[in-house]
Amino acid sequence: MTEEELALLVPILESPLKWAEAFLKNPETGDPFVANYVEKQILGCDKDRVVIRVARRTGKSYSLSILAIWACMVHKYYNVVIFCPDDTKVTELFGVIDGFIDSTPVVNEAISESTKSPHYIKFKNGSTIKGKTLGSSSKKEGVGARSLGAHLLILDEAAYMSDGDFSAINAIIAGDKYKDGVRTFAASTPTEFHGVYYSMCKDDSGTWHEIHIPITENPDFTEEDVALRKSLSLGSEREWILEYLAEFIDAGMNAFKNSDIDTAMTDYTYANKGYAASSAYRAMGVDWDKYQAGVNIVIVETVIGQSKYRIIYREEVPRSEYTLTMATERIIALNDSFKPDHIYVDRGYGEQAVEILKLYGKKNPGTKLQEKIKGFNFNENVDLVDPITGKGIKRQFKTTMLNVIFRLFEDKQFEFSQYDKQFEKQLRGYKIIGSGPNTIKTTRLNEHIIDACGLACYALHSNYKDDIKFIPTNMVYVTKPPKVVPSKSTIEKDKDLFSNMKSAFTDKRVYANMGRGSLSQKYPGRSKF
Repeated sequence: MTEEELALLVPILESPLKWAEAFLKNPETGDPFVANYVEKQILGCDKDRVVIRVARRTGKSYSLSILAIWACMVHKYYNVVIFCPDDTKVTELFGVIDGFIDSTPVVNEAISESTKSPHYIKFKNGSTIKGKTLGSSSKKEGVGARSLGAHLLILDEAAYMSDGDFSAINAIIAGDKYKDGVRTFAASTPTEFHGVYYSMCKDDSGTWHEIHIPITENPDFTEEDVALRKSLSLGSEREWILEYLAEFIDAGMNAFKNSDIDTAMTDYTYANKGYAASSAYRAMGVDWDKYQAGVNIVIVETVIGQSKYRIIYREEVPRSEYTLTMATERIIALNDSFKPDHIYVDRGYGEQAVEILKLYGKKNPGTKLQEKIKGFNFNENVDLVDPITGKGIKRQFKTTMLNVIFRLFEDKQFEFSQYDKQFEKQLRGYKIIGSGPNTIKTTRLNEHIIDACGLACYALHSNYKDDIKFIPTNMVYVTKPPKVVPSKSTIEKDKDLFSNMKSAFTDKRVYANMGRGSLSQKYPGRSKF
């Protein structure tokens, strides 16, 4: 190689960005790799301490993978270590690295060894890429970082790493007597938890160089692209802020805005007002908790062509020795009265009850319970399709369910009785206390009405979202009340639910003979006012 050729090659080898565009192939297309805006900012950065927060699916994984490959291709005996909070994330990132290796012959030929368990790639020049989990999810903080050294350290999903993880990582970043320091790239989408990653992003000492690119400031996306992603986002405003704007929000924030709750509160009483039965979809949500709040049942209705979801009935089966038995009897009775299309149930404590109801449905096919009942474990994963990419993704069921109801409140598509002070209290006190990858962590007390309502809303959204569009209608009717008489405790709770109506009056003579607002109620004459 001549000196002129070497002079041209050196700048390419020294720059991850130039090297990638000169040698790599795009794993998805096989075409020469061309960096987008986010990838140019990350791969073109020459700082030694870089913290990255960018919108989801804009090039973060490609950039981190290219950094690892480039470092090993242009250096001998160079060690790259990748840390993630859990093995799933390590596997995903190594999948991207393997894609570049498989699609780029010059890189493929440079590999001498590759294993998936443990995640390890060795190059013929002696350089290596190791993938490790840090142990936070198994309460063994920082265990994956012990006794490791590196020249390049890549931290993916750094916001989900604990303080204990970073205590172990910092020893690697500081280097030893043989290395003055380790080049480090820490990337993540933000979370509510303001830990070490948050401090790195907000560092004003010059130790960390931050790359922050919200989707609204990414020139690769037009205003129409941004609007589309916001409208098709799988989650709520919270998810939009965290994953697309890449902004931090406070832990302990209210899950529901007070203004959205105020808008949703409507002047009607449960089981007195509903839409035309022939054009309505209904779903029942059931949250079982035999140890604290009993069993909560919520029935939500929406109309074909309408965008509103409305609670038309709810009750709580009081906690007792026979809570689950009583609850199954109430579900059977309410199914007969309201005829919901779907009944979605929390399996947490209701596994046996779900089976009892299905058996009852088989013996009484007219109830259709064997078809309507569907049980969910809040911690299980459900398969979803990302509306932007069309690719399958997994997400915790409760997080998916909550995102549906969050979105309904934010979009002013939800109504509940303004006299339901118990539900209002739960909504105003419901807080997000943290999050993990694809999960939301919320307060665990006084949430059972929200969970039951969420199950019903999820049932309607997942089955009928394409049919629910706004078409004005004036069709209303009075819902037939349940046939089974509630227990004494339930009646008392029901009275308490609407007792606040009395506070609107000052003269006891006005409301002395008034009920809950039945449509047939005869009100006092004008002389009483």
